[in-house]
Amino acid sequence: MTSEIQKMAQNPEQSSFLVQGIALLCQIQNENFSSEETIRQTYQLLKQSLAQTPSLPEPYLAMAYLLLLSGDWDSSTLMLKEALLHAPNNPDVHKMLDYITQAKHAPRPPQKTHIDWDRLHDQVAEMIVKHLHYHLKSQENSNQETVNQHLFDKLTTLINTLNAYIQTLEKEFDVMDLRHKIHPLNVLWKRHKQSLDLACAYASILGEIETELNRVNALIQKVQDPGLMSELEREQELEAILDQCDRMADKLDDLNKQGQDIQKLEMAYNQWIEKVTDLQGLLDEYHF
Repeated sequence: MTSEIQKMAQNPEQSSFLVQGIALLCQIQNENFSSEETIRQTYQLLKQSLAQTPSLPEPYLAMAYLLLLSGDWDSSTLMLKEALLHAPNNPDVHKMLDYITQAKHAPRPPQKTHIDWDRLHDQVAEMIVKHLHYHLKSQENSNQETVNQHLFDKLTTLINTLNAYIQTLEKEFDVMDLRHKIHPLNVLWKRHKQSLDLACAYASILGEIETELNRVNALIQKVQDPGLMSELEREQELEAILDQCDRMADKLDDLNKQGQDIQKLEMAYNQWIEKVTDLQGLLDEYHF
């Protein structure tokens, strides 16, 4: 596991804080954690690297390793889960998580089982605030017409992780402050889900209109050859199409009453209706 940490320090793309932090991390490990001052310096450098490059998994991995060596297994797991938000397939993160999972089932000294509840509380609070800023900024920079499924999935995983830690902390603390902090993230999640649901509804309606438009165009071709359809069949087809037009008009009306922008849907619907009108004109000609 040490080799993976050392490799990160050799990557020129990593932040200077991370490189310095990993160098000290290797030093304090070689010194068998004899210098508390060096441990504090390492912690601060890795914390600064998290702030400097929050979207990279490496700072979280290094901090998780420090916490693991310090005996704070739960905080280490928290860091690794946060790393997975940015790099869900990172093999080093999964390897360390597997190590912790296996080690938890093996006997270990009593001092290793102690949870620093205050530190865990502070880390969860910092994690909430940091990600709230990130998601608010992402929302400002995104095109409102573009729905980001990846961002929504990432936010869902984050909220589930945070809620799991808040539930754990409830055993020791009044966590009302954390629930207040996470509330804006929940609001963002609901708003993003509504946008996704609306986008799915729009896509479904546009798909229905396209299908019906193709149906009308095909029928127009058939009507122009009187031998392909009887008058009864033409009337039945037209009746079914008009019923579909009415049902679609009701859907658009419902969306409009909800205050949704249906301009694009109306444009597609009107193109469909124009073709239906052309079809009716052809049928009237053949009827007379």
